[in-house]
Amino acid sequence: MEIAAATAKEESRSLRSILNPKLSVPSFFDSVWQKSCATFSAQLARKQAEAEEKPLASWEQESVEENPHGELIHQGWQVLVHLLERAREKSQPGTSASYGDDEYILFKNQSSLSIEERALYGNSLFAAFLDGCSVVVNHADHYSPWIAALCQDLQLSFPHAYANCYLTPAGCQAVPPHADDRDVLILQVVGSKEWKVYENIPVPFPYPTEQVGKAGLEVPLQILQGPLLIEQTLHPGDVLYMPRGYVHQAQASSSQPSFHVTIALATHDWTLAGLVPGASQKILTSVVDYRKALPRHHGMKPWEQVDAAEQLVLQQQLDSAFQLLQREITAERIHNSMQSKCQQHNARAAVVRTRLLQEANSMPPSAVGATKVVESSPIVGKEAAASVTLVTRIRAATPEEKASVPPTKEPRGLHVRQDIYNGIFSILQRLKGDMTLQCPVKDLGLLSSTVASSNDTTPTDDLICDLTLLCFARQCVSLGALAIAQS
Repeated sequence: MEIAAATAKEESRSLRSILNPKLSVPSFFDSVWQKSCATFSAQLARKQAEAEEKPLASWEQESVEENPHGELIHQGWQVLVHLLERAREKSQPGTSASYGDDEYILFKNQSSLSIEERALYGNSLFAAFLDGCSVVVNHADHYSPWIAALCQDLQLSFPHAYANCYLTPAGCQAVPPHADDRDVLILQVVGSKEWKVYENIPVPFPYPTEQVGKAGLEVPLQILQGPLLIEQTLHPGDVLYMPRGYVHQAQASSSQPSFHVTIALATHDWTLAGLVPGASQKILTSVVDYRKALPRHHGMKPWEQVDAAEQLVLQQQLDSAFQLLQREITAERIHNSMQSKCQQHNARAAVVRTRLLQEANSMPPSAVGATKVVESSPIVGKEAAASVTLVTRIRAATPEEKASVPPTKEPRGLHVRQDIYNGIFSILQRLKGDMTLQCPVKDLGLLSSTVASSNDTTPTDDLICDLTLLCFARQCVSLGALAIAQS
């Protein structure tokens, strides 16, 4: 996919797809942008995604180029699994305990996990989700070609766009109520999520240090006790636009996990209050006299005790500085400053996104994120686990196969959240109890003790969804408890 430069005549196809038929792009910027929240229901995208089942990983260049947003929704499951794989492969977890710049962050009970707690999962996002963690992938446009294409396309209508992704187990809420320092487009991709947006705004158009609900800055109680502006469940294809400053919270539905993509529009970087100080500093530091420290008395005495002559000198310097700034800080200069800033961000992002798109375009349509298992492929261990998909047949591993899994420094073990523990372990016991039994991953739920009867093909434990089964199978194959059946 070629990365196009924004022009006055061309707008993002994805933004048109999101707004259609409710609003045109100009109408959105005239009546909604930075003024109010709004929801958009992409029923056509949802119907398309539900009507056709694609291969386990399908990259279709023409479809992506035609409508990156629609193709993201259509390929929702594939996008999710591919993202979990790539974020796991590329990540170097840091020590941040809040919304930092780590490639991914894990949450439990609305609190982020420490580096020691994260080590329990051996850098596997599949293992973390199986144990009930919410997974936040920062800058997901660096890992997923679908999301990279979406962000590049949106930059035809916005100065810059990047994406963070949120995977939340059924019935869970990843983070507590908070406000953000950026405008967002929230795209529901898999499952559904119940959103609450509060009407009252504690800090209008906040900057990074003013985000309530983060970094120890509490949300005022009167906000949470006040009226709701939006209380709505988003389904695949639905989009919520929210300007910065609105306090919000979201919870996955009780029956299935939720995966959504948040397009971040860093509007706090695009303001006069942010751009003018930067321009002022650049201008003033170009004058040698303004680089000198003030006379020491200005820092050591109250103003009333400073000599009148020194007061006058400082005032004259200020008058001269303001005259210089008034001459030099023009609308054109501010425009060029913002353009330069956005071009730098876009150029850095384009290096990574272009590589992702080139890799995807060079692969066969069914190859992105999928590994074909051949006879010589490993059947246990980490490498084998990475090849497991929903249609992979698995069986119990023999003692010899389990012993062949090389030891690691990482903690070992199968960690499963409490609400699915019995069902998951009954599947494992069933497979180990019959060494001849082979089963596709997507059908493992039928082996659970939660199935009502042998004639009933629907597990009563709806929480054991396809993603849970995939995470379980991959983790068991990685540990050597289960093996890939090659015949």
